[in-house]
Amino acid sequence: VPILFEETFFNSKDESYRILCIKEMLERKHDYSEEEEDVFQMSVIQSFDDVREILWLNTDNTKTKPLLDEQIQLFHKTLSNLNGTSLQHLVDATSALYSKAIQIVLRDAQLKSSTVDNPGFLENLKRAVETYILHGCYASLFKVLCTCYAGKDSHLNKITRNLSQLQLRDIGVKTEFSHNIPRGRKELGRLPLLCTPMAKINCLKRAINALTYASHGRAPPLAMSTDDLLPILVFLVVKAEIPNWWAHLAFMVNFRFSSGKFDDEYG
Repeated sequence: VPILFEETFFNSKDESYRILCIKEMLERKHDYSEEEEDVFQMSVIQSFDDVREILWLNTDNTKTKPLLDEQIQLFHKTLSNLNGTSLQHLVDATSALYSKAIQIVLRDAQLKSSTVDNPGFLENLKRAVETYILHGCYASLFKVLCTCYAGKDSHLNKITRNLSQLQLRDIGVKTEFSHNIPRGRKELGRLPLLCTPMAKINCLKRAINALTYASHGRAPPLAMSTDDLLPILVFLVVKAEIPNWWAHLAFMVNFRFSSGKFDDEYG
């Protein structure tokens, strides 16, 4: 089982001991409820092709897609009136679009029947709808979101420019972790290209996992404590050349309308 990170603690006698955070349970008991089993058995949405398969492949209804596209086009017009508005207004408007899209999709008798038979399918359907609408309106939506966070991003960009000459030795990064940093930086560089919170969160997950990658054959991942990880993350943020970090973080936090109770620690 891969070790994600380790921490050192002390008991009442000042004796040290280590706690390891591992990626999964050592022994998993198969005593889940039927609902949980349905979710675990569902395939996770990994690409836009998965979205198309869930929404269109198993139904004969040809009206759903044009109706969703129509709502997305109407939302583009709404966004033109929201430039300069508060984050909450932007979230509320996008949430209303998501709710309307869910209603449209569930008018399809075949899809609705599948959600009744399998709660896990409903979880994936909600994510597919969220992905589809955000994919369709991301460019306009993110532009308005960047306006909301222009001040904070400008301040952060000034800090990162002043740290442009930052070196790993300046922040005490251990030598054994340095060879993986280009790999993590490459993964993080994909963040601006992704247009859903789920995709961006998975990008961050891949970047962090890349930092513990063992380059020697089948060796286990490198054990990394939070004290090791935090300075590396600071270095990656400084070197990533992403000019709108605040907007990306706000997008990941506030525009996840399909979050289910079975989401992992990454969402």
